[in-house]
Amino acid sequence: MSQPAIPPATFDREEHQLLLKTVADFSREVLEPEFRHPEKPMADDTFSALFQKISGLGLLPEEELTGLELWADLDSTDGLHLSLSVLQTIAECNAALAMALHVTALGAVAARQLGHPAKSAVLLPPGSAGFAGTALAKWLASHPLSESERLRLRATFPWAGPCERPLLFHAPVDWESVVFAGLRDDDRLHWRILPRESIGVQRVSHAHGLNELPLWRIDHLPEANDGEAVSSAETETFFLKIFSAAALGTVAIALGTTRRAAAIVRDYAAGRRQGGRAIREHAAVQLLLGRMTAAIESVAAMLAAAAPATGIRELQASLACKAIAHPLLCEAANAAMQVMGGYGYMQDMGIEKIVRDTNHLRLLGGTPRDLQLFLAESGGMA
Repeated sequence: MSQPAIPPATFDREEHQLLLKTVADFSREVLEPEFRHPEKPMADDTFSALFQKISGLGLLPEEELTGLELWADLDSTDGLHLSLSVLQTIAECNAALAMALHVTALGAVAARQLGHPAKSAVLLPPGSAGFAGTALAKWLASHPLSESERLRLRATFPWAGPCERPLLFHAPVDWESVVFAGLRDDDRLHWRILPRESIGVQRVSHAHGLNELPLWRIDHLPEANDGEAVSSAETETFFLKIFSAAALGTVAIALGTTRRAAAIVRDYAAGRRQGGRAIREHAAVQLLLGRMTAAIESVAAMLAAAAPATGIRELQASLACKAIAHPLLCEAANAAMQVMGGYGYMQDMGIEKIVRDTNHLRLLGGTPRDLQLFLAESGGMA
């Protein structure tokens, strides 16, 4: 298990360091043995049991908070870095398990904001249905929207009724409610938390990666009464914080799983011999290993500089990090596969799964095109 990208020394509290050590020890001793056979699909019951075990470490926000739970502290740099480090450490064992914790923790934090029980709520991440071109960036900056932009934004962040684009999200099998932000006719941001039984939701087949974590689709949202709506300047700031955390969390997970790929291929390159010497001594392999290391360390440095979102500028920085980091990590994962040659495509080696998971994470919460359009529009905002 490698060291977290964000050094524990950046944390003020000794409790943070102790939690990181506990998670690293748990990952090494309990989780790693369960994920040694990536070629074998993991049953829902097995995955759920592991999720419950790691949740038992106190990582999910409950009724009483200690401040050490994932995303419980969205306002401090230390709290942000603690959550990113925990996600990365777990992702070094399995990206899907880290993602399950990520969306469940953010869902719990959002549910608490709405005054609902935090247990078993999951977040429908902002941007799951896109960013409405440049309309989202304009709206967040309070810039005027054309009527077509306004309609597109409402369709992208629906509040009730049929969804023009299906809402897709990952969640463990036993989730009980979903939390999301939508726009009503007043063009204000509102939050909803919907019990599972009130939604027309169905489980769908995975398109690419994170195979252990179920993928769900919502095609229709039930009508709502005015009492459900929660909208204010405070909740819009909260939206920025959740949006930023959701984006940075996927980067941390991708970084963790790519670090795992690096560990696998370095061991392989040290033991695999060709021409009378280990392949790590061949220039072509060294170039691939160097490319992989450069990508990982660059993304680690970006996460180390991340700050909580208090406005659109910080959200812009988080989405810029995602836009730059994910392609780099995908390139690193592909370089790892090239080091292993044909063996890299074998499911039992684990690299091809890491490539799929990393590519899948790149698309969650905003595609590369969504991010580029958002950054192009928000780049000149004061």
